[in-house]
Amino acid sequence: MKKLLLATLIAACCAASASAAPAEKKIVRVVSAHKYFTVYGPTHQDANWIASQSEDFRARLLDALGWPEPGKETMEIILSPSAKKTKRTYEIDGAAVKSVVTVPAKGDLFWDNVAPEIIRHQALCCSGVRDAGAIRRYADHIPAWLTAGVACYVDPRTAPGYANSVRSDVLSGRFLPVGELFAVRERLRASGLGAAFANESAALVAYLLRLERGKERFGAYVSLLNGDEGWKCVFEDMYYDVFKTDDELDAQLRSSLRNPRRISLNAPRMGMSESVTLLNDAFETAVVSQAGVRAAGPYIEDFAAFKQCCKEEIARRKLMAAYPVLIKLKFEGSEMTQGVVEKYLQAYIMNRDRKKFWKAFVDAENARRKIAPDAGTAIAN
Repeated sequence: MKKLLLATLIAACCAASASAAPAEKKIVRVVSAHKYFTVYGPTHQDANWIASQSEDFRARLLDALGWPEPGKETMEIILSPSAKKTKRTYEIDGAAVKSVVTVPAKGDLFWDNVAPEIIRHQALCCSGVRDAGAIRRYADHIPAWLTAGVACYVDPRTAPGYANSVRSDVLSGRFLPVGELFAVRERLRASGLGAAFANESAALVAYLLRLERGKERFGAYVSLLNGDEGWKCVFEDMYYDVFKTDDELDAQLRSSLRNPRRISLNAPRMGMSESVTLLNDAFETAVVSQAGVRAAGPYIEDFAAFKQCCKEEIARRKLMAAYPVLIKLKFEGSEMTQGVVEKYLQAYIMNRDRKKFWKAFVDAENARRKIAPDAGTAIAN
């Protein structure tokens, strides 16, 4: 009898403990039509959104940096509500690379957690690092400043704001010497140091891209990274004709940062007319909504027959297609167009929240109509 009572008590305690445990959100598999990315997430909406963002981001990344188109590559992204930190594994089959990454499903999910992993994955795919031992020593063959700098350089939340921060550090004497920048082997966790490292790394990436044949040379550098040599040897060989020591590179980088006009792009500003024409042309891109509806024109009036959800999706895709032009106008466009460009970039940042995105996008469209006479009439929110 005592044994029966004891067994009953233990069973009751176990049941109570099980009912008190928090329920883990289910990770669902999304079989998407995307070429390079498969995403698993707590909801199909989250997974599809991340997969779409990832495809767009990958294309822009390779174009902006001059990185070569890799061979066979795939990436699986697992959005985990319970993950405390990012976990990653790599599968190598000859020249083919497959990355499997688990990221915490929190914060600004794409830019904080997913985009840095795509950059890390693309750097590996574009390089010649294929040996499993070399991949385990990732930082020896693909530098931390490269992945952190590219992440900051292409992030619309920090570009081109990082430039002002770095220039301030140079003028105040707080700038981290290039030799110390190169010595960092992994992402810095301390918020202050991490931000400074990312900002200065982004400034170095921007400087390398501004050199003569900058994109071509930067792309060649990444493609020549390999599992036999350290990244520093390849770097010195690639840029030996420009600077022969870390101190010489440090001096040239500091000199460029002291000139505000050269911090983002060493090029003159466009005129107002040219800037507006480029902005209008960017939104002429024809897109197809997820519902299969085609919109050929650039203006919201052309979308009058569509449902609101289709309007939002078409507008989002137009904005994604126009993003490279917006960044170019941010750096090179007429100062009179900067306010409009900022509004579009703000909408880009908010594109996951439909209501906030739509409001920001309409505000940007109306602002464009005020400076572009041929852009149609203002629209209601």
